[in-house]
Amino acid sequence: RWIQRGCPPFDVDDSVDAVELSEEDRGPWYGPVRKTSDYFSLIYDAAVHLIERGEAFVDELTAEEMREYRGTLTEAGKE
Repeated sequence: RWIQRGCPPFDVDDSVDAVELSEEDRGPWYGPVRKTSDYFSLIYDAAVHLIERGEAFVDELTAEEMREYRGTLTEAGKE
C-alpha cells in the first residue's frame, strides 16, 4: 500500500491531533509509535555532552540579530 516516494497512505483530518497508522501502513517504520517527548532527557543529556566536548554550541543571538545574520532572498546575510 505504499505510494510514490515511500509516503504512507492516510487521509488528513484537521479534527484529529495525530495520525495513527496501522503496522502495515508504517512500512519500514515498524514497531510501537514513539514520541520525541518520551526521549527528551536523553536528547538533552546528549546535547550537554556535545557542548561540553566542544562539538556543539548554544547560539545566544537575539531574534533581531538572527534576522540580520540570516539575510533575505535578495540580500546576503552577515558572516
